[in-house]
Amino acid sequence: MGSSNSQPLVMYHMRYPEDARLNKLFVAAIYLWEAVQTFVLTENAFEVFARGYGNVVYLDRMGHLWFSVPVMCGVGKIFLFILSPILCFVC
Repeated sequence: MGSSNSQPLVMYHMRYPEDARLNKLFVAAIYLWEAVQTFVLTENAFEVFARGYGNVVYLDRMGHLWFSVPVMCGVGKIFLFILSPILCFVC
């Protein structure tokens, strides 16, 4: 999560201030979804590489990866699949 992820969101809201509220909420929902995924992946990486440094048992722990990678990535791609034609139509 950084300025590189926030920039498209800000650009969208600056460029299309009068866009439909549903489209704005959809864009914000995608941003929040990806933010949560980033936080979950970061927490899991910290658990393995910082707390479990030098302990081989930590490398075998799944943590939240079972949810973050397949489920959140899949749902995020569905969001983007729906949003892309909307944004192409607007542009």
